[in-house]
Amino acid sequence: MPAANSWIVPNATEPATNSRPRRPRPTGAPSAHASPTPSHPTPPPLRVLVLGYGNELRTDDGVGAVVARTVQEWALPSVDCRVCQQLTPELAETVTGYHRVLFVDAIPADSCPRPRVTKVRPARNPDLRTHSSDPRAILALAQLLYQRCPEAWLLAVPAFSFDLGLGLSPGTRRILPLALDSLRALLRKPGSRRTLSRSAIRPDNHRSTAAGSSPTPRSSPPLLPPHQPPRPPTAASRASLPSASNNRANSNLSKPRP
Repeated sequence: MPAANSWIVPNATEPATNSRPRRPRPTGAPSAHASPTPSHPTPPPLRVLVLGYGNELRTDDGVGAVVARTVQEWALPSVDCRVCQQLTPELAETVTGYHRVLFVDAIPADSCPRPRVTKVRPARNPDLRTHSSDPRAILALAQLLYQRCPEAWLLAVPAFSFDLGLGLSPGTRRILPLALDSLRALLRKPGSRRTLSRSAIRPDNHRSTAAGSSPTPRSSPPLLPPHQPPRPPTAASRASLPSASNNRANSNLSKPRP
């Protein structure tokens, strides 16, 4: 027996008598020190393309390029800027990589005294025979070739002069801040991340499927049928073909008698 003044150190492997047993934590339960995860994660920003086009050698006709370069200096995330002299069919592939495309062009000030923003939709019957196009034709071509059509808007900036020269006229320079405010509002505008596809507007896509089953993917038919070499005629096909003598006899029967 130990002495009255002595004490016994409990074994490290044995639990202390005054400690409470820990309850097992269920699998998948978050830790008390773990950072809380949001129930609705923030979606990635929309990919936006600012496309300014026009002839910069004709004063105010190049206001689209000026607007696009100004937006590029803002260094906004997920916003790309591009400048071109005119819209060509090759841009149809470019616009399919974005959720929203903002076209910027000049318009005569006598028909539009203030910056105007309009929604652009694909043209029903685009004229693709010319090398230059308009925004509606570009969207129609993208939908026709790539089955994708982004959300698109057109910002028309009033132009007071289309004479040969570099730089903007004083009238267009005064309106330029209003045009940038309109474009800034388009960049902040919420939109859908789904692009319009040809399969999305088919009525058979709206049919309900059974629970737990996924719709069968439909492969698009080829544009041209595959080339197949001609097969040699068989014996049966030779027998079914009319002979030369039969053709000659039939031709004689068809001739009128004198």
